Amino acid sequence: MKSFVWAGPTVQQLTLGARSTHIIQQRACFVDAGVYNLGVLRVSAGGGCVSGSGADMVEQRPLSAAPIVIHQATNARHGSDLLM
Repeated sequence: MKSFVWAGPTVQQLTLGARSTHIIQQRACFVDAGVYNLGVLRVSAGGGCVSGSGADMVEQRPLSAAPIVIHQATNARHGSDLLM
């Protein structure tokens, strides 16, 4: 699978109560047509204050593969989108 880059903020810290949820929207940039795996996100959780090192964070269960197929890449700077 090809590599891509996440656009915008990629690290978010928030506090959730027990059994609560939060939706995070991410954007990805694809260089050209191909198959990409969007299941490469890592989610970590910790209690109390979060240190800058992330040492007190525990990675949650890994995401399963989430392939996406880009059939045609176009130049988004000119107002056109990728076809999926």
